[in-house]
Amino acid sequence: MRRYRSVVPGRAWLLAVVALLAAGCGRIAGTGSEGAADPPPVLSAAEERALVEKAEELAFFDGEPEPTRSHAVVTTPRALEASGLLGPSPSFPVAPDDEVFLVAMEGEFVGHLAKVPEGEELPKGTGLWFVMDRASLELVAWGIAEEPIDLAPYGTPSPLPIATPIVIEGATPATAE
Repeated sequence: MRRYRSVVPGRAWLLAVVALLAAGCGRIAGTGSEGAADPPPVLSAAEERALVEKAEELAFFDGEPEPTRSHAVVTTPRALEASGLLGPSPSFPVAPDDEVFLVAMEGEFVGHLAKVPEGEELPKGTGLWFVMDRASLELVAWGIAEEPIDLAPYGTPSPLPIATPIVIEGATPATAE
């Protein structure tokens, strides 16, 4: 019985290695369909402090001194506008491609801080979100959603360390109605 041997030993192995390298390069370059998730944002101490303080203030005065979840992502006004999160014609005091923080919290919120026309009900929901300019750490926009906001489309969320219950010295929390 005669055995035949390939002239190029390990050709199948070589093709497998080339295929794996090509797939890996596509992911690295961002052309593959299954790229790795972006890492969560790295916040400076000042950024984290500003985001936590604003999250605590908005939650506290909008009836939720004990939000169950609070996370932040770094995104851009352009991405927020494209998603429709901010409504049909948002106005930002920052450029479309500047970095902003999008923060989302879960709880039972009532928009006591919202400006609503007389006779209209205050907004209510289980999701409170806000946007802060990363450069100035100024509040740009905020809102209450009926359901919690999913931050995953904007990047990998980073948890914010909010101590609950929230206590703001000299202030009385608004109650959820």
